[in-house]
Amino acid sequence: MPTDAVYESIPTKRVTGSRVEDRWKRRDGSPSARAGKGLQWLARYVGTDGQEHTKAFRTQKQAKVWLSEESAAVTRGDWVDPTKSAATVHWVAQSWLAGNASKTASTAEGYGNVWRTHVEPRWGSVELRNVDHDEIVAWVGGLSNGTAASLRKDKTTGERIPLAASSVRHCHAVLHQILQIAVRSKRLRSNPAKDVPLPKMRASEKVFLSAAEIDRLARAADHRASTTTERMKAGRSLEPDAVASDAPASASGLALRLLGGCGLRFGELSGLRISRVNLERRTLRIDTAVSEVGGRLVVGSPKNHRERTVPIPARLVAHLREVCDGRDGSEYVFTSAAGSPLRRNNFAKRVLAPAAELAGIDDAVTLHSLRHSFASICLSNAVPPKQVQEWMGHHSLKLTADLYGHLFADETDKAQSLLDAAFE
Repeated sequence: MPTDAVYESIPTKRVTGSRVEDRWKRRDGSPSARAGKGLQWLARYVGTDGQEHTKAFRTQKQAKVWLSEESAAVTRGDWVDPTKSAATVHWVAQSWLAGNASKTASTAEGYGNVWRTHVEPRWGSVELRNVDHDEIVAWVGGLSNGTAASLRKDKTTGERIPLAASSVRHCHAVLHQILQIAVRSKRLRSNPAKDVPLPKMRASEKVFLSAAEIDRLARAADHRASTTTERMKAGRSLEPDAVASDAPASASGLALRLLGGCGLRFGELSGLRISRVNLERRTLRIDTAVSEVGGRLVVGSPKNHRERTVPIPARLVAHLREVCDGRDGSEYVFTSAAGSPLRRNNFAKRVLAPAAELAGIDDAVTLHSLRHSFASICLSNAVPPKQVQEWMGHHSLKLTADLYGHLFADETDKAQSLLDAAFE
């Protein structure tokens, strides 16, 4: 609590009116017993709860400004009881964490990790009424520039490692959501995390592969699956041209092709069952996702619970038919050697990374890069953004634009060229 202000609520049956008092003087102007002790000026008013509320200040000006703001809030009807806003951010966060139970397991775990790692250490013990917009701005800046105390340190240099723009935005989103709960429960008048400048997502933070590169990556996975030599298994020292174009198709290669050719999240690929593959209509029904939480595989809904149907590229139908024919509809399309759904980290380490090295693909490529690549390929081939949004399972077109807005510029240029041609 600030040292220049002290709150107090006093039950009262009388309307005393609002006023500012000098606690160091009696009514006749002589020094009171409090003279020279504590904060001098006391503002008081009666809230809509029928109780008298007071706050002491160091200066008369501070007291008058506060009293004016509180009195105006009572008149407007958006007054907030200052004793309710004495709750800490941690206290409100418990409601927020409980509400995350309705989200997918991986999303809930991710939010929880962000809260525990970056938000709670800075804001958990802070009373809601003391959460300041400018301090949030400074905190966001610290996460971006490497000065925030919650950041992990480089083992070599000892310097704190800044978060990527996407991670900073996640941290802010968590705090904003918690404070919004406080607004809804009338513990805060407004959300101090609103209108905080956030770092922009740079296109360089995403790796986009072309359709040819996705194919080369998948062929590298096929190649590794077809050979038994340790040199090729490790994927070391082979030129991209050495990847056999006629290597037998493999489950690993097909998985990579579906990630890049259908825009699936890895959890959606892992949770894809035979019954959800419609080869006649060339579609996949995405209504399940598998996530790993605390080392356990959890089957749930896709992110944001957005079920959808996505098209299968024609060239993948034959291979999918080979994989699915004769199997029970309840089985997963892709499984580990033990028959369980694929685990993201295992697949990335054992399939993606060595295949990328073998194919000469950017070593920054991730499984999610294939999803980004799908969006890029769609937009560069004049697929309407609204359709891309639906295939990607984004909850809004705005999210699609925020993630891939830099790709829309190319489409604008194409559209302008077509318009120019129409009026020639």
